[in-house]
Amino acid sequence: MSGYQLPPDVVDVFREMQARVAALENASGPGGRQLATTAAEVTIPAEPDAPVSLGGPAVTLDVPAGSFVTVFAEARLYHAADGGKDTVYLYEATDIPAGEALLVGGTPEYPRETMTSLYAGHPTPGRRTYELRYRSGISPGKARDRKLWVTVQ
Repeated sequence: MSGYQLPPDVVDVFREMQARVAALENASGPGGRQLATTAAEVTIPAEPDAPVSLGGPAVTLDVPAGSFVTVFAEARLYHAADGGKDTVYLYEATDIPAGEALLVGGTPEYPRETMTSLYAGHPTPGRRTYELRYRSGISPGKARDRKLWVTVQ
């Protein structure tokens, strides 16, 4: 069996995400950085009207004017064999009230690897709480090993 080589653009995106994660882990700035984790498994209800809060994780930071926020999210998603998919959203009441889809997936068994995603933007100044919220498709799903890193620079 011959080895498969990823296209250069995929490799570049992966390296950029690795570099951003390293920056998040080592960053310091006016608002600082925080990590929130939730290992407990939650059930994602089927077909909610909007992404629902299921215990986060969530991070609250003070965001100065002119700053830049970088968010990195991670989760393991499980969905029964019916082929449904689950979505993890980033929510913040002022700047992302409808939620921004970060992770989409779900397999009949929990995957060994977690799904990861990155979000960046210029937020409205003030005290901000970033939270992961969840939405499922045609049937309930599950999520566990959820992590949320937020850095203000």
